[in-house]
Amino acid sequence: MWSRQKVIALQVVEQLVLAGVSPHYVAQLFHYWLSISHWLDDGTKITWLHKFQSSGEIQQMLSQYAQNLIDEGLQKGRQEEAIAFLLRMMQHRFGLLPKAVYHQVIEADIPLLEKWADRLLGAQSLNEVFAD
Repeated sequence: MWSRQKVIALQVVEQLVLAGVSPHYVAQLFHYWLSISHWLDDGTKITWLHKFQSSGEIQQMLSQYAQNLIDEGLQKGRQEEAIAFLLRMMQHRFGLLPKAVYHQVIEADIPLLEKWADRLLGAQSLNEVFAD
């Protein structure tokens, strides 16, 4: 029974790769499948593989997964740029910054970084930037 599962799994992989799906995403999908497959009986495994082989669900799942990764990466990049910009502007305005300020800024989310950046424009001290 396992050899039939292997054949079907390899066919699914081949179809995904031919469809242009990144081998990295294909590997992640099958890693997930293997992590849950020990709970499934052989018939269910084959049915699951056939279902995904004959439908566009894998491509749709992987597209959504890829989009989520892209969105997370963009958000992380935006946050890193906001942190770098705010620290640079604060250092330009107030000179050498205490370590606690670096840690506070690095741990902040984007809305809070934007709030501090707005306050920085009129602040006379670091305390005014971080005042609640």
